[in-house]
Amino acid sequence: ENMINNQWNRVDWWRTSHSTPHGDEPVALGQHSGLPQCLHITANGIVHDCERASIDGDLSEYEGKNAFIGLGDHAAKVDVTGYVAEDGVYLGITLYQHTLGQAWDWWNTENFEIKLLGDRAGFTIIEDFIAGCAPISDYAMVRTEIDGEFAYKTVIELFYAYDFSTAKQATLQIGINGEALKHGKDNGFQGLMWDGNVPYITENGIEWITTAGNDWWGAQKVVAEKMAAGEGITIDGKADEALYAGLSSVVYENVNGATVSFIGKKLSTGVIMYTTIKHNVAPEVAFNGSGTDWYHYLNLEFRVGGCGTQLATSVFENGNWDAYCASKAVTVDNGDGTYTTTFETFLPFTTEYGGMSYYGDVEICAGGVIETGFAWVTGYIGGSSLYVNREGCFKR
Repeated sequence: ENMINNQWNRVDWWRTSHSTPHGDEPVALGQHSGLPQCLHITANGIVHDCERASIDGDLSEYEGKNAFIGLGDHAAKVDVTGYVAEDGVYLGITLYQHTLGQAWDWWNTENFEIKLLGDRAGFTIIEDFIAGCAPISDYAMVRTEIDGEFAYKTVIELFYAYDFSTAKQATLQIGINGEALKHGKDNGFQGLMWDGNVPYITENGIEWITTAGNDWWGAQKVVAEKMAAGEGITIDGKADEALYAGLSSVVYENVNGATVSFIGKKLSTGVIMYTTIKHNVAPEVAFNGSGTDWYHYLNLEFRVGGCGTQLATSVFENGNWDAYCASKAVTVDNGDGTYTTTFETFLPFTTEYGGMSYYGDVEICAGGVIETGFAWVTGYIGGSSLYVNREGCFKR
């Protein structure tokens, strides 16, 4: 179905891509970190001016890179390798299977469910070609019959023309599905690199993010820290980088008896926020609940760019607890019964949180457990008074 003149003519919600005329602005879908670094449209067509690796299904250039080998079970196994280069992400996938898909519907053949930096970046094998999501810029496929445990080996080499001039890593999730991968099981799904098992791709290959139990929140923190470092920021709870110079403070008085002020700036890959809270209760005191979780203590919860996903940080775990961001909290005892806690927080731009808009002035909703309980400091989505752009924070 949906074949016209031997071309795939299907437009699904998962294949859409948006673009932008601003090279330093991330876009909603399809490209995470701005426009492709090395692709340019000219009067003579599209020009690629980086030294590009060959996309031919020969993975010899991946030798020496970190790789995951033998993921899967008796029904199907997958090897995954890849690396980040100047012009984007190169990904090499080898699939071992017993039978080949004969249908064109994704659930009846071999389907790879991939997320790269949160973007849908997967594909479905349709006989001898693939139907891929929008971020795939180029690919090659080589399929052969083999002897041994499996009957077929399929090598798929993919190229994603992302701009990694700032952040030299990408989170990666891969699962497989389809009738052709069942081999006696109820279904063909395998979450090879999904859920809590979060790897990322670097210049050296594919690696696990080192966190306790490979938890997703912790993995996001590691990536956010790397993105902040790419912007020249060390997340340490101190506003000591040059980019903070000259930024004006936005102050909110009497937030559950505390005073909260923000300085911040919109950067290429996220927003940096430096929040100061002057409060009357020591941070080790549970403001809310029994004291067994992060939201029982002094914390901040951000919603960025109209997106409802909570990017949170807390003084819990010595000021190092974060969800979907990178942050550090530092508290000073003022000696007069009051305390000053500062949170330095990097809020990454990412399509992982659907609906985030990072164009122009970015809305910042901020609330948190402060003094006597939870309070919205700036107002909620669509009604927030706080915005940030490349000049700093301001009220609207």
